[in-house]
Amino acid sequence: MTLNVLQDLRSSLGPVRDQGRRPTCLSFAASAVHEQARTDPDPLCVEWLFYHAAQRAGTGPREGTTIPDTRHILYDLGQPLESIWPYNGLPPSPTAWRPPAGVAALFRCGSDACGADLANIRDALDRSRPVVLALFVSGAFTAATTWLRTGAEIVLPNDSEPIDRQRGHAVVAVGHGRLGSENLILVRNSWGSAWGASGHAWVRDTYLSRRLFGGFSISEGEGDVLQSDAGGIDARARVG
Repeated sequence: MTLNVLQDLRSSLGPVRDQGRRPTCLSFAASAVHEQARTDPDPLCVEWLFYHAAQRAGTGPREGTTIPDTRHILYDLGQPLESIWPYNGLPPSPTAWRPPAGVAALFRCGSDACGADLANIRDALDRSRPVVLALFVSGAFTAATTWLRTGAEIVLPNDSEPIDRQRGHAVVAVGHGRLGSENLILVRNSWGSAWGASGHAWVRDTYLSRRLFGGFSISEGEGDVLQSDAGGIDARARVG
């Protein structure tokens, strides 16, 4: 069966990265879309965004963060370049986890909520805006033996696993297409290039429609209105 690619933004984003064994997926996803909006090859500081989102929530380096806190930091504080505070895949000591002092250049941005509406997500993608997605994942994301390979692409399987609200995870929607009669979204993960096809995989709408609980894209400029609700009862679920 042929995969019909209708939009593919992979080439407009920087290299896929690996979050390691830390609950930083949302900060990686948000940083990737912020970088793409800036059209600047220099990566933005994931550790900074994660730290300040955690500080706003009153949590530490071993807990995930939420969409509202992350969007607030992007708009209100911003991010420096990655070189200011390089990311380490190993969990830091809570007592030593502190940002560097005297950071001058911070890049801010507004964001637009997409919620869990797949039509809104496709609309953003068609306007060349990748979308941060928050969803409750299942074994489909980790069981490589169940993945469908079509050419150089990977399509994740659907499943009937119950929703586990302890398995919140963030990815970036970077494209959409069709496989036969099925609609799919192309996602970029933060588990390194060994996951999926060079860090990317296609996910069926039928999988996302019951697991997706929030999403947002980056809008240009510092005057955009920050919306605090990503949509639905799970908007403040922690993802890592």
